[in-house]
Amino acid sequence: ISSKVAEKVGRPSILLFGLALTISMIVFLLNWDRSPNLALLLTLGGLWGLADSCWNQHLAALCGVLFRGAEQEASFSNFAVFQGTGFSLSFAFSQHFHGRLDGIHVKMILILICLPIAVLFYLSVEWRVYKRRSLRVRNEYELSKLHSDSEDCTYEEN
Repeated sequence: ISSKVAEKVGRPSILLFGLALTISMIVFLLNWDRSPNLALLLTLGGLWGLADSCWNQHLAALCGVLFRGAEQEASFSNFAVFQGTGFSLSFAFSQHFHGRLDGIHVKMILILICLPIAVLFYLSVEWRVYKRRSLRVRNEYELSKLHSDSEDCTYEEN
């Protein structure tokens, strides 16, 4: 579904939606009194899954756009490796924070700090892809115009 939406509004819009949804979820979870409400828990899980799908699908799509051929396999592999490294580091840090601070709160605050920075880097890459693509389209247009202008010139033999 989100690929069809991304065709209409673009990948950056979907990622910014994921950013807004993730930040609002984290702010809510930081202020939540942790009351056991099944409907609320299911809604939170669904919204978290929606935000996660925005991130994973469109970052993988960006890897597909940036890299071609054999490089594409390596880019997807690196994406998975760094994602796994992030999960491992998060688990390792939770053991460090356990007992001193509420580890979940610390991780959520770290996400709130790092997420906007990561999105800025993502948007800079999208901007470079956009500029490269528009430059290529403009060059192709100028070449086709030059080619059609040269065909319009007719030479008369005397």
